[in-house]
Amino acid sequence: MAAVARQPKDLGVDAVTHLADVGDEESLRHALDAVTEDQGLPDVVVYNAAAIRRNAPGELDAEEHLRLWRVNVLGAYTAAAHLAPEMAQRGHGTFLTTGGMPEPQAAYTSLSLGKAGLRTVTALFAEQSPRCTSPRSPSAAPWRRAPRSTRTSSPSITGGCTPSASGSGKC
Repeated sequence: MAAVARQPKDLGVDAVTHLADVGDEESLRHALDAVTEDQGLPDVVVYNAAAIRRNAPGELDAEEHLRLWRVNVLGAYTAAAHLAPEMAQRGHGTFLTTGGMPEPQAAYTSLSLGKAGLRTVTALFAEQSPRCTSPRSPSAAPWRRAPRSTRTSSPSITGGCTPSASGSGKC
């Protein structure tokens, strides 16, 4: 992690690192609290964690699927549930999820299930946010980014939502 933190510092950007196991709710919450204590509430959160493992349908038992699900889905859920309410109360913030698997692939069954779950987490938090017009997830092909004319600098709370111009749009 020290090597990763040095890269931005070489560009004159201050970087702080905190280690967390995103598959462990307590570890993740502790790290999020530490970041918030050190740096303040983030303006942008990018959830880009994934447990990538080749496996076909039926190859993994339920326990292994649950372990991978914790990383691929529940970590994003935990981070959003932990930070988004405070970001919304503050009046601005963005929570982005990432994914490079718009279609399921049998050779990556657990990851396919995880990406579908991640898109659902994104959509659910976006629906809950009163100030966004549509979720944006790179892997969510059916979701479209709101037209530029509806984007503002007001809160973009969760799921990479774009706030409506009037502030009353729903995802």
